[in-house]
Amino acid sequence: MAKAEDKPVVTQGYTKSQITESKKFAENQDVLNGLLEDGKTYTIEEVKAITNTFLKKEVK
Repeated sequence: MAKAEDKPVVTQGYTKSQITESKKFAENQDVLNGLLEDGKTYTIEEVKAITNTFLKKEVK
């Protein structure tokens, strides 16, 4: 029998429209709409990292 560690981990990718329309990212919808690319998929972790990087940048 295969162990749990042997199974490949499948991460779900979401499109820009799915992310910007979700309730989870509603407060950063405008930011994500400008930062994410059309036709590309993102994981939840990637979206969080993109958002955090943008929000922590110094204002010029």
